[in-house]
Amino acid sequence: AGYLFSFIHPLEVLGNCTRVSKHWHSLALGESLWAHLCHLHFQLKPLRSDSSAPPSDKKKEEEPKPKQQIGFPPLPPTSIGLHGAEEKAPRPARSSAAAWASWYRQYRGIGLDPVFTKLKVSRRVASTWALLKGWLSQNLPGAAASLKGGAKEDEIREAEELAGGSLPEVVKELYRVFDGQSLDYDELKLTGERDSAYEHQRWLGILGGYNVYQHTVNTRMLPLRHAMHWTRYARERLHNITNTMLLVFCSFNFSKMYFLDAKDGGIYLVNTRNERFLAYPVASADAILLWLREYTRRLLEGIYGIGPIIPFMLERSKGISLFPLKGPERTHKVTRSVHIASSVIYMPEHSQGWTYSIRMRLLTPDEEGYMTPEARGFTRCQLTTRHWVIEKEDDTPQHVRGRGVIGIFPILTEGGWVLNRWSDPHRQYGRVEEKEVKGEFIYQSCTGSFPRGKEGSFRGDMNFVPNIEVALVSDLLLAA
Repeated sequence: AGYLFSFIHPLEVLGNCTRVSKHWHSLALGESLWAHLCHLHFQLKPLRSDSSAPPSDKKKEEEPKPKQQIGFPPLPPTSIGLHGAEEKAPRPARSSAAAWASWYRQYRGIGLDPVFTKLKVSRRVASTWALLKGWLSQNLPGAAASLKGGAKEDEIREAEELAGGSLPEVVKELYRVFDGQSLDYDELKLTGERDSAYEHQRWLGILGGYNVYQHTVNTRMLPLRHAMHWTRYARERLHNITNTMLLVFCSFNFSKMYFLDAKDGGIYLVNTRNERFLAYPVASADAILLWLREYTRRLLEGIYGIGPIIPFMLERSKGISLFPLKGPERTHKVTRSVHIASSVIYMPEHSQGWTYSIRMRLLTPDEEGYMTPEARGFTRCQLTTRHWVIEKEDDTPQHVRGRGVIGIFPILTEGGWVLNRWSDPHRQYGRVEEKEVKGEFIYQSCTGSFPRGKEGSFRGDMNFVPNIEVALVSDLLLAA
């Protein structure tokens, strides 16, 4: 019976054959059948576990080791290790049938049916896309919806011809699942047209972005048709790319471009100053997958999150912000319930090199470090001045003092900040009489160019006044 079941779609076996009788139920869930199907469709093998602890002395080391216990195949991963590594401890399924069903759901979630498809897509590629799409669906649905169905084999072959050789297998697998992002904004760009109805799609790049002054980045994965078009365009204008390089990831405005080199598998960030850098430390056949997995890990762990790419635009530029929300590139300090956090991004495509973000807010009652208005002495407060100390290796520290930040004097309240003529005297946010903006106040700027290979630091302090002085201080600032 198990042999006969192997010729039926596994979903039919699980859904219908198990309901015929107790005997059929037992046969349909037979371990040997599902172990075979796990290996056939997903190349899954049972996990092995050592039932004993490691020996603690030499005498025990000489004793024969107990045999490893054979378990069931692993479930799909729910996390990614550092630098794109596999999960440290794969989770075993309760049965081979459960393992098959879990992996089947994951493949179907990214548009593939491993029972019928003849395309080869490894578990590693499938699980990476599944985790990334799952995060996007929950946090930036428009980006998840923009993922385009898998590329056709003739498109992959055409891209290989343009790159002068075979693309790494993982690149082809990635494109077989999703052929980049399908965005009307990008389609119009091919013809040089614009339509304000699609302006919001600038912020839907699955690889996120940032903004500092006039420099804005939001990176999307290009469909192969677009990748080939813009690769030809770039080859005519840039002198630091070779005929084996294919533009695969790009900001909507070309401020940041990532090229895949079919020759060595490396992902190179190329700028208009004829410089190029490896986006992933090592050029190898699976570099693009490791790079994408590391990025997905940072999303899953909350290092990157959703926020305005351009702070002045607020919700109108909502996308994946690459300013870290945790980790070594972020620091924070709380003083009398005022929470200040700073984070940095290195911009190899920009002459300034580093950009930083400062976020400020009043803590709310459910947060550690919160003080009541009575205890801290104010219900809201306003930023008046700042002082930065920028230190570069082998150079004299630079002190920067000024009023507010980039011409703004944010008024902080619990849970948000007040936007009015006192906090935004130059109307950078537009003509708004009075509005309470939810969330933290954010501003982004540059530290000035740091020589490559040199160390440096950036620190400082901010002065706030309590609410009772807001009107008076604002009047003085506006008159100054």
